[in-house]
Amino acid sequence: MDENSAKLRAIRVSLKHPKLRLLRECGTVKTPGNYKLEADVSSAGTCFSIQADHVTLDLNNKTITYGTSVTKIPVYGILGVACSDPDFGIGNPCGGSSDSLTVFGGTITQSAGVAPFSHGIRLGQGPKYGPKVYDVTFNISANSSIPIYTTYGGTGAAIYNNTINNLVTGIQNRHQLQGQSIKLADTSHIRGPASIANNHIEGGAQGGIFVAVPSTSVHGNSVKQNATYTNDFGIYAWSNGGEVYDNVVTPVSGRGIQIAASEGERVRNNKVVVVERKANEEYGGCQSGGTFGIQFDDNPKRSVAFENDVIARADQCGAQALRVTESLQGSGNLSHDNRYVAERVGDSEAFATGFGSGGAREFSSEHDFFSGDTSAVRFDWDGGTNIIFRQCVFTKGANPASSYATFSFRNGGNVPVTNIHFIDSIFQGGAAKDDTDMRPTLSAGDSPGAAEYFIDWTVKLSVLEQRNVPVAGLSVEIENALGQRVFRGMTDHDGKISTTLTELKVFNSSSQIIKENHNPYSVHVHKEGCRLGPKREPMMFTLTEPTSVSISLNCLP
Repeated sequence: MDENSAKLRAIRVSLKHPKLRLLRECGTVKTPGNYKLEADVSSAGTCFSIQADHVTLDLNNKTITYGTSVTKIPVYGILGVACSDPDFGIGNPCGGSSDSLTVFGGTITQSAGVAPFSHGIRLGQGPKYGPKVYDVTFNISANSSIPIYTTYGGTGAAIYNNTINNLVTGIQNRHQLQGQSIKLADTSHIRGPASIANNHIEGGAQGGIFVAVPSTSVHGNSVKQNATYTNDFGIYAWSNGGEVYDNVVTPVSGRGIQIAASEGERVRNNKVVVVERKANEEYGGCQSGGTFGIQFDDNPKRSVAFENDVIARADQCGAQALRVTESLQGSGNLSHDNRYVAERVGDSEAFATGFGSGGAREFSSEHDFFSGDTSAVRFDWDGGTNIIFRQCVFTKGANPASSYATFSFRNGGNVPVTNIHFIDSIFQGGAAKDDTDMRPTLSAGDSPGAAEYFIDWTVKLSVLEQRNVPVAGLSVEIENALGQRVFRGMTDHDGKISTTLTELKVFNSSSQIIKENHNPYSVHVHKEGCRLGPKREPMMFTLTEPTSVSISLNCLP
């Protein structure tokens, strides 16, 4: 082997096995490469400042302890920020970049008495890629501190197999969502993707996992927050094109999964069991609306929840298995093939509803199962409109309240509930299509608003002539029991036609609740040269339930 070949081989080996640097104390890392802790390390303030790209830090089953002295400024276990980032606090090391940082295999512990916002790992402004954090145990307790927190970064981030013991009990601003355990924030402008997987989270003052990085996958995580602040979700699914699946969210107190401020989010195959304690810091008891299993809020678009198993328990506070608030007209949001159960704990007087609307302006539910101990469907003060339930099942819960109503209305006087349709629905176990606590609009009490809902079903006609040839262009007219023509059309090329008919309309007036029955329906069919039997006049039959009708005609050749 000549000298040049030997040098090239040495370079290849060096690149494949870069020099390992051993660390025995906290400090600043300014050179890319692989680093390994040789012993437990601690620091009065921030332990490690990462100021180079492509740094790999092997904690080697050792412990980083930071903030061992009482501090007035936030300090961090691992910090990587540009000096322009105001969040790092005066007195912390800053500068450089921390792209593609990897941290694994040990423990990061926050000392008692550190200042608020003293996060475990804090990256911001500088990095464009990463980080990768895995097999790390976090012990965090100071006010508003987050174990893993990044801003303006996240493309390629991978946070997995970590154990987070979040003992934080107080935050300074719940509107800014300061109480999570993993937070990849301010990143909706970058490309993504990121991955948060198989983490085990215990505790947290407000929530669990927050992610806004596009196309992020959040899967296989166990979240058990113990929250006392409003909007306390185990998972905040705020990622455009993101996937949230195979997670288990079972808070001591808190909510489940929130789909918000995003487009194309998919939430699937999650197990959610939620309950809320009467300990909310803002409300001095239960937060408004109680606990939610899954919520659509802040106008997500074309987002979907499917094949989730959700239980919302009403104990000290109310419970809604599926909650829809800001889902605006044209948003295209959908829930399908989920199981939503809201159940009372013992003799709790708190409400438990399978579905709850707090001002939804458009939403669709298909093939979902809804069970509630106080109601299957509930509209609160902010009402709702343009909500379609298609082929869903509604049932009374196993521990029903004496005041149970399948459809419950609590909307205010200036907020109507309109255009609510239940199409091809099944009512069972004590739930009924005409069971409601709706009140007249001039009732005493909390000024009930105008409300209505419709029980609908689908009719399908298929028409063949004597040679089993489809009859196209057959005229079909349908009238309801009130003498109103509700449909007029013609069979298509395949001799088929389909429409949805209203069986029952329930609505209120100033003085009463009106249950308007539209059955039976009269169906008139006609085509020149065709007849049913010996008669030549237009053919007519009646319908009283969802059906598929096949008609055989004799038609002239």
